[in-house]
Amino acid sequence: PASHPQATRATGRAAPHAPLPLRRTPHALLALHVTMSVALPVASVVFAPTAFKRVANRPSPPGAKNLIAGRAVVAMASAAPEATGEKKKLWGGRFSEDIDPLMEKFNESLSFDRRMAQEDIRGSKGYARALAKTGIITDAERDQLVEGLGKVAEEWAAEAFVVKSGDEDIHTANERRLGELIGPVAGKLHTGRSRNDQVATDTRMWLRDQLVLLRGYLRQLIAVAVERAEREVDVVMPGFTHLQSAQTVRWSHWLLSHAAAWQRDDMRIADLMPRVNTLPLGSGALAGNPFGVDRQGLAAGLA
Repeated sequence: PASHPQATRATGRAAPHAPLPLRRTPHALLALHVTMSVALPVASVVFAPTAFKRVANRPSPPGAKNLIAGRAVVAMASAAPEATGEKKKLWGGRFSEDIDPLMEKFNESLSFDRRMAQEDIRGSKGYARALAKTGIITDAERDQLVEGLGKVAEEWAAEAFVVKSGDEDIHTANERRLGELIGPVAGKLHTGRSRNDQVATDTRMWLRDQLVLLRGYLRQLIAVAVERAEREVDVVMPGFTHLQSAQTVRWSHWLLSHAAAWQRDDMRIADLMPRVNTLPLGSGALAGNPFGVDRQGLAAGLA
């Protein structure tokens, strides 16, 4: 299933499993390069982006402070649908009446998955290009989709995106806005794509970048501890055991004991990255995409 893609070992460049040495490495942080591998449920795919630069240059998502604090709230409009008619819910196509506002509030996830806005748009751009390669949409339609998605991304970046009634998650919000910008051709974007593989792909792309960011911070912490340990090697302190003073130890020794634990955390993140960096997109709702989408090329495009 799309939510559980089979992980296969990547070929080519090896993932960086080597721990950060417990000594000063002046340029190691600036040159941090994370080689990522992507595996697909059906066929293995390899690509190696330098994700650190992309993450480092990305501005904080709209409302990031509130999101981190768990206080973000997206107001669900209570006004009646416009005369043009409100789009049916993906999961409520047979409903004859509007959804109860309490259910709308319970079911919405835009208040927290809006942080994946850029990943959702990047994935959709990649899928539009993959559809054009199969001939399902024309090159002109592909360009129209990509351009429209770019405008949606700009609105999120500028905190100008307007949430409307029915925008229960980041995926429906982006699709709704894309339709407003470019018209009916926006509906072709979902051809052969399941909400299952779309959500799983967005989540993995977002987590991939967050792991790179987290690992960069962790390595900075280790480097600072190592630098302090070298600079303050003559400082001594009492050791403690059973809440009582014990042997005298060097401050550097105590500091590096924590750095060693952080080093193991760095190794755990390195081990996790290849498993996170798998591509569900193209798996479809259950057993694959029926239109022959080039998933190898799709993965390369999402590097």
